[in-house]
Amino acid sequence: MAAAHMEQISDAELVVRARDRGDGVALDELLRRHRDTAYRVALRICL
Repeated sequence: MAAAHMEQISDAELVVRARDRGDGVALDELLRRHRDTAYRVALRICL
């Protein structure tokens, strides 16, 4: 996926892609967007 395309996708859709489809690119994009440590830890736990 192109980087510009990823920026247009909502966080909720990225979570679904990462969780349900195992999309590592989606997870990387979420982690790039959210640098807050607590949020990143929560993502890792939930996904």
